[in-house]
Amino acid sequence: GMPVDLPQPSSTSEIVDSASCLGVLTMDKEGMLFLDGERCSFESLGVGLDRLDKPAARTPTLLVKADRKVSIESFVRATEILRSRGIKAVLVAVQEGPRP
Repeated sequence: GMPVDLPQPSSTSEIVDSASCLGVLTMDKEGMLFLDGERCSFESLGVGLDRLDKPAARTPTLLVKADRKVSIESFVRATEILRSRGIKAVLVAVQEGPRP
């Protein structure tokens, strides 16, 4: 996948299996977007999201891997596009820290 410098949370968090998500949106430090490994732009992100297989039985969820240097404006813009395309939940990936 695309290497990104994920933030590390101050508290422990539940590990999420990315297989339970519709897909993975990666945002690198330059602001480039990759949906399931394929390069896209903010303008083409919606089309890519429309192609995802959204099962009716569960809440449409996407995993977002955003580099710690991604601007908050870019993150918000991406999440607005996700919501407009029916993604009801966004999981944000973080760097797993050492176990206590």
